Amino acid sequence: MENPSFGLEEIKSEVINIESLLENPSYGLEEIKSEVSNIESLLENPSFGLEEIKSEVSNIESLLENPSFGLEEIKSEVSNIESLLENPSYGLEEIKSEVIAIESSVNSPSFGLFEIKAEVIEIIEDIQSPSYGLVEIKTEVFAIESIVSSPSHGLVEIQSEVAAILATIDGDIRNLTTGAIVKDALAESVIIKIINNTNTDHSVTVTVMDWDSVPRVPLAGPEIVSVNALSAEHRVFEVTPFTQYEVRVLGVPSGVYIWSATRSDSTAVPLELSDLLPANTFRHQEFVALIGETD
Repeated sequence: MENPSFGLEEIKSEVINIESLLENPSYGLEEIKSEVSNIESLLENPSFGLEEIKSEVSNIESLLENPSFGLEEIKSEVSNIESLLENPSYGLEEIKSEVIAIESSVNSPSFGLFEIKAEVIEIIEDIQSPSYGLVEIKTEVFAIESIVSSPSHGLVEIQSEVAAILATIDGDIRNLTTGAIVKDALAESVIIKIINNTNTDHSVTVTVMDWDSVPRVPLAGPEIVSVNALSAEHRVFEVTPFTQYEVRVLGVPSGVYIWSATRSDSTAVPLELSDLLPANTFRHQEFVALIGETD
């Protein structure tokens, strides 16, 4: 009882120490009780206490058990992904195979990157060539522009000639020609018939050209022929002195039609008694636009 190490005095001293610890304001029974009270308050808190934790755990369990996006569905989708990745047609092995094929193509000596680079170099050399490169192309384009802009045979002149051609198809006033004709050996005269199928009086100019002469010269005409509305006129000219001729009718408006033929009759024979020669017969649609000199 009197032992200095574990006797009554020592026990009493340790009990006093224990009491001091239990009464300590920082970590004694009061402080422990206060912290326990705080813990209880936190556990009972309606926002983040045990009830709220339990509610959130319940929500998490509901989400995990959801048939649309819960663990079972995730597992199913993961299984699908694994199936896709293992697919022999388009899975990882196939992708790897295609990547290898692409790498082989890129490294190919025939059509890979090195070959493409070589061809690009050739293209650059072609572009810079003094014979057929961009500078030469520019020179040729300039030459083409000069031709296109030429007043003699450029676009303006072409446009003028096209306009004359279009006039023969559906224009208002047209200059028409048979072109040069080799006269039938039996021909003695040529008939030029003009009909006016409009309600307006019109006049046209008729000429027969001699193409045996160099340069050609008018054999008959030019003669202005007036044709009344809804009426017809004709002219007859001799063609015996030459073997090549041309019929020209100038100033033909829309609605006026022409016809021409040679005959084995003289100019004195009436029209209704004509012995027409088919080889020298030209209907309206067989006349063409007269381009060039009209004299």
